[in-house]
Amino acid sequence: MDDPDLVARAKAGDEQAFEALLKPVYRTAYAMVAQRTSRQNAVDILQEAAWKAYRAIKKFDPEFGCFSTWLTTIARNLAIDRRRSDDRKTMSRLLYEPPSLDPPALESRGYAYLMCLANMLSPKQRETLLLDAEGLDSSEIGEITGTKPSTVRWRLHCARIALKERIAQTNPDLYERMSTPYNSKQQSL
Repeated sequence: MDDPDLVARAKAGDEQAFEALLKPVYRTAYAMVAQRTSRQNAVDILQEAAWKAYRAIKKFDPEFGCFSTWLTTIARNLAIDRRRSDDRKTMSRLLYEPPSLDPPALESRGYAYLMCLANMLSPKQRETLLLDAEGLDSSEIGEITGTKPSTVRWRLHCARIALKERIAQTNPDLYERMSTPYNSKQQSL
């Protein structure tokens, strides 16, 4: 929830108040945008989103949602616009062709392995999964993506099933470890 005093000060032109509103949402917005484009483009897009939000802060109405949702939506729309304007061949290669997986090499870098798997999801599932990983609830994700919370939950369900299937296909040992319940000794520790 936004601090009403900060919002009022930002709307009155207080740059420090605007910065205070911007700081908590920057990481989440960056992570979401970085999934849609390169890291350098993500920085550029976020700067542009912050500039657009700063210029339009007087139009921001807290009655319709919080600042973080508003800024993340601006950044998301800019990322979509950037993606559309980029060369289709390059974007197709980056977003839609599954990366080649070498499970033993990738497993040693668990995060990279999971990101390769996540990149095999549909863009909507990947975006929803990323926002969920950032700690947003289904209502907040729905506001950002323009979908119902029930749709968000369904996308998360489908994404998790797809990830589990990919792990089973590409790394059976990891899948086995994930599927094995803790024994009573481990649970008591």
